[in-house]
Amino acid sequence: MHEILMGFSLTYWPDDAVIEGIEEIAAANFPGFEAPPSIVARYEERLDVFREILERTDLELVAIYNPGNFLIEDRLEEDVEIAMNTARFLHRVGAQFLVVSCGPRRPEGNTKEDWTNLLKALDELGNRCLDSAIQLCVMQHHGTIIETREDIDRLMDETPEHCVFFCPDLGELRSMMIDPVPLVADYFDRIPYVRFRDVLDRKMLDRKNRRRLRLVNKAKENPAPLPNPVGVALGDGLSVLQPVWDLLNEREFDGWAMTVVDEPRNAASTVMEKSRQFLENYFEILF
Repeated sequence: MHEILMGFSLTYWPDDAVIEGIEEIAAANFPGFEAPPSIVARYEERLDVFREILERTDLELVAIYNPGNFLIEDRLEEDVEIAMNTARFLHRVGAQFLVVSCGPRRPEGNTKEDWTNLLKALDELGNRCLDSAIQLCVMQHHGTIIETREDIDRLMDETPEHCVFFCPDLGELRSMMIDPVPLVADYFDRIPYVRFRDVLDRKMLDRKNRRRLRLVNKAKENPAPLPNPVGVALGDGLSVLQPVWDLLNEREFDGWAMTVVDEPRNAASTVMEKSRQFLENYFEILF
């Protein structure tokens, strides 16, 4: 019998709101959370304090999202060591996943050297993460070298399958008009962790409610890339969510997924509760 555990991400929240966010997550009965990399600097020398927070809230730190570069040869060792410092912290507190995105996409296109450096760094980082019982998950992200479906395919083809995994972020995939269902089906065996992120383009958020609704409905009728995706409460955006959830259950995915909402503009409890209601009503998750 498979079980999908659904956590809540604090990655895009302000650093000074993370501890408050952990309390909110516990109150909403999510079993775990994803944290920003700032949590490492804050607690790596005070692990006992962080472990006490986890014990008191009965939560599990599942993953840290750590944006990286991995494209510049002279900086590869430094980039890998920064990521490994996060991996070691994850290991020491019983977490499972290090999620990384990669360096920027060049306007003229990334070079062969960029790809050589990236693949070398991910190979080393993936193997070293395994030594610490951490799975390295690469995330596609707009504006980076891993942006399109073709980039994802190349990444999967040219990295070792035993130590480099893929983390689909459904919001990032929607921003680039990548259909997540065939993608998840194709790489199911290399996907241990999924980010459920519903997105709108920022220009839609800047509109008043009635105007925003018209823009959202228009975008649903005529899908197009989203230049500036912003995570909103699940069910309020344009991402493909239900078909991916159904596929994960059909394939008996057994592991963690994460609800990801960008900084909620002083409405944390509202956004969290709305997302939880969506998960209960549509995914039939019991909290």
